[in-house]
Amino acid sequence: QCAPVRQCTQYECEWMAPTWSSNRLCRPLTRCVTECDANSAPEDCSCPQDCLACRETQTERVCTRCQNGRYLLNGVCLATCPPGFMGVGDGAGMLDRVCEAQPNTTTTSFVWPTLQYEQLPATPTSDRACANVSVCQSWEPELQGPTATTDRRCGTTTTTTTT
Repeated sequence: QCAPVRQCTQYECEWMAPTWSSNRLCRPLTRCVTECDANSAPEDCSCPQDCLACRETQTERVCTRCQNGRYLLNGVCLATCPPGFMGVGDGAGMLDRVCEAQPNTTTTSFVWPTLQYEQLPATPTSDRACANVSVCQSWEPELQGPTATTDRRCGTTTTTTTT
């Protein structure tokens, strides 16, 4: 008697279809890089302790803003800054403090995960497609912020004058 064919979960898509001699293979869905904060639903994303806002990738959560008097350094909230760095910012409500390199300190540059939005949704047989969120030029105002499924809209505003 044949075993039942495996069904992919809501967090997976089909990687290989079942055949007469092998079961269906499923793989985890790609996770677009999203911004999480206190307003995010817990089932969507959650930030590590002492982290007020973060970016969540496929494999990690990188803090972008700290709370509780912590200092931000390379995506992590620290109680104190390590040697060669100094704490900057009073931070209203003990927020927005950062560690900055002291003069003559050699550091490696930290690369922040680029925000993404879902360009194409997943289907039972295909993975979702993520795209990087657009960055407005300095002369372009943001007309609409990005969402989980839409890109940021940038442009110029026009004013109409009547004579």
